[in-house]
Amino acid sequence: MNILHVISAPAAGGAEIYIKDLAKAQQAMGHKVFIGFCWHASDYGRSQEFERLFLQELDGAGVSYFFIGHKARRMPWLGIWKIWRFAKSRKIDIYHTHLIFGVVFGALLRIPRIFTQHSVKVHANKLVFPVFDRILDHYVGISRICSDNLKNYTNKEITTIFNGVDLEKFRRQDKGLPRDVVQCISVGRIDPAKNYLLLLKAITLLGEDTRSRILFRIAGEGYGTHMDEVFNYARDQNLEESVQFLGNRGDIPKLLAESDLFIMSSAWEGLPISLIEATASGLPCIVTDVGGCAELIRLCQNGIVVESQDATAMAHAITRLVSNRDQLLGYSENALRNAHLFSIENAAQAYLSLYHRAMAS
Repeated sequence: MNILHVISAPAAGGAEIYIKDLAKAQQAMGHKVFIGFCWHASDYGRSQEFERLFLQELDGAGVSYFFIGHKARRMPWLGIWKIWRFAKSRKIDIYHTHLIFGVVFGALLRIPRIFTQHSVKVHANKLVFPVFDRILDHYVGISRICSDNLKNYTNKEITTIFNGVDLEKFRRQDKGLPRDVVQCISVGRIDPAKNYLLLLKAITLLGEDTRSRILFRIAGEGYGTHMDEVFNYARDQNLEESVQFLGNRGDIPKLLAESDLFIMSSAWEGLPISLIEATASGLPCIVTDVGGCAELIRLCQNGIVVESQDATAMAHAITRLVSNRDQLLGYSENALRNAHLFSIENAAQAYLSLYHRAMAS
């Protein structure tokens, strides 16, 4: 089977990393996989070095790729033409877009066309979905809540396929009890979706004894006024000794292996790859009740879910786990036991089954 995925760019981001690993897994299963990138990382200020390593990994796995060009977002007929020409020349069997405007790019194709919604937020007006329904053969949500939300936009069949990660990249042995200073890690870009201001506010609410026993590290790139707001808040609240901003990192498995507790303070999500990676690394987790976060915690039994935007609840959860090492260890053991539910192989096989059904119909 020849499969074409369309995503934004070879950049640091949960969906991008996921599609890279999904493409590699499908290629390893005997299929020919291609990725069409809408633009380069540098087109919107992202790391060129990360892009180089991203593409190097695809090359090593035998996954082919090409760039549609950022102009196609403003002039969609360019994307439509490039996708049609590429699909015809490579004899593509399945068109799988992970972007809303990628749906339009597939308008001229006469093969099964699938769209995966990667966030609980649908960034399109409901009025365009009757058009999308004529183009697409199938919709996919990456969590049950994403699928349920899509039902407000389309009457077509929606399948839930959980995100997955390459479990072999992450340390999976028993972590044991944490050291005297509990290492907390958050992973994700510094932007409003990740809502690091909530985490910083929660840290200011911690008792002095609890704060003295915790080090918080945030791994992720940021830009613009929101990043300045986060940095300025940390400085104004004198959090320099409690919080480290690590920037964009290419060694996330190592950082997770060094950590004792994963914290996600997001305002909205789909099903975060970083949360799955933390679970695969045997980390207890504290997450906000957004997107599919609670679904993963419920299935894996490896953490605490708090209400979104509630800094007090976040502070209480942190204090509770730091003060109860046995509970930390129990959540860690549950994470290691249940992480297989979110393997990249499971996700790849579920999509292949969907592709076969789409081709048969």
